Amino acid sequence: MRYRWDEGALDDLEEATRFYFQQDPSLELRFAECIDRAIEQVVNRPNSWPVTESEVRRLVVEIFPYSLIYSIQTDHVLILAVAHHSRHPDYWKDRVN
Repeated sequence: MRYRWDEGALDDLEEATRFYFQQDPSLELRFAECIDRAIEQVVNRPNSWPVTESEVRRLVVEIFPYSLIYSIQTDHVLILAVAHHSRHPDYWKDRVN
């Protein structure tokens, strides 16, 4: 299955990546690798993670305090958010169609 990014999720990812790069460039690389693994897991087994509500699912990213929020569409997985665990848990809900 393929995946697509919601524009807001790309913004989340860019913000997190920039933060880790500023802390230490090696952290940025490690974060990117963890996000890539999470995406690979979701694409290969999209039904494996629990539905939180409205057919939206959440995979907790390894090592970093983030979750990948996504929905399963007809022909792809839509990544709705790269959500930091300290943010308000509903901030991304307006991205759900």
